[in-house]
Amino acid sequence: EKGLVPMARVAANLSRPEFSAYAISPDRFTRENVGGKSNNLKHLKGRLPPWIYLPSSVALPFGVFEKVLSKKLNRGHAKRYEALTREMDEAEEEWRPEVLGKLRETVLALQAPDDLVSSLRQVMEGVGLLWPGDWKGAWSCIKGVWGSKWNERAFLSRKTRGIPHEHLFMAVLIQEVVRAEYSFVIHTVNPFT
Repeated sequence: EKGLVPMARVAANLSRPEFSAYAISPDRFTRENVGGKSNNLKHLKGRLPPWIYLPSSVALPFGVFEKVLSKKLNRGHAKRYEALTREMDEAEEEWRPEVLGKLRETVLALQAPDDLVSSLRQVMEGVGLLWPGDWKGAWSCIKGVWGSKWNERAFLSRKTRGIPHEHLFMAVLIQEVVRAEYSFVIHTVNPFT
């Protein structure tokens, strides 16, 4: 584990996104509120031949996780989350997989605020997406995306680059599943070289 950079050596120019909405439609996707995949989907709209279907999507933008964590109904989970993140910060060169697991469990225990649910439902309906028949399962998947911040690969990657956990924000893309004859990912440049 040589080459790990202490978290304190990170550049101070990392900015914190402001909470603006629980859910947004693709016309509101920007680099400041969602990730690359969401923005790439936005840029594909109107540029694909008619025989290629672009699935409908919405996003929970950057800052929603932090807003959910700050809600009164999640106060106990927020305290546990803060204690566990402090424990990871204080570990310095050591990292503890069991604490990462506890952080993921804490994220998965979060409850959805009513205003998040109503906002997401409204935005989904606005783009023609059906509300999930299994909201509890969908909510678990959303929290799973947020919790992925604390998997070993993500944690070690941040630590190696000196990026403090509080500077990583997760947006969640919610997208229609399309039944397709073919499905693929295209890379125009080798991502390794």
